[in-house]
Amino acid sequence: MTAYPPELDASRSNVILVVGRKGSGKSVHARLIYDSYPHDKLVIDPTGDAEPGPGAEKIRPPFPKRLKPSDDGRPRNLHLAVDPRSDTYRDDMDRAMSIGLFPKNRPCMVWVDEVGELMQANSTPPHTRLALMSSRHYGPLSLLMCGPRPMHISPLSISQSDRVVIYDLPNPRDVERLAENMGYPPVRLKKAVDDTEKRNADERAAGGEPFWHLVYDRQSKTIWRMPPVPALAHRGPKS
Repeated sequence: MTAYPPELDASRSNVILVVGRKGSGKSVHARLIYDSYPHDKLVIDPTGDAEPGPGAEKIRPPFPKRLKPSDDGRPRNLHLAVDPRSDTYRDDMDRAMSIGLFPKNRPCMVWVDEVGELMQANSTPPHTRLALMSSRHYGPLSLLMCGPRPMHISPLSISQSDRVVIYDLPNPRDVERLAENMGYPPVRLKKAVDDTEKRNADERAAGGEPFWHLVYDRQSKTIWRMPPVPALAHRGPKS
């Protein structure tokens, strides 16, 4: 077993799920992955908390059918701040996903913050389902999904993930939902989650950084317990 999870290869499709209660570190972790991605990228941001970085281009419906390259050849960074009050709220998010699917010959990452708003437990809309099932055939397309409760998101978003990053999950049903759809023994995952939170409790008591987390790699079927990512260790998570 290697000491750390393998590096993500930006030239291929990566489907990444980051889960954990509010304040546990998931959004900062997702932001670091997104910031490091070197190609075109898009944030679907229902709450306005995703922070896509400086220079992001804000987009609104109606959306283009395909992502055009920038005039200067640099990767584009698009930011969709959807309105939860809109009658087309969920449809807007799903149609934005098609921006990452086309054209099929250019890599792109789509970060879906609050993934439960788009990929609900019993329903995944069409463009999003296509992205989950066939991401490697488009672009390739990478997906970065972030949310607090595995119980509230589509099982497909868990089972299709190449990597699952797990922060604090106090509800046992969330841990069971993850394990079942990851194909990992529930008892072993629960122990790993409990041991990680015990480590975080010890860190809090000692005045340290309580942002230890788990990283599951589907290819090797391995879970690593990881220390706080640099941004968390220095300034703490936003959400």
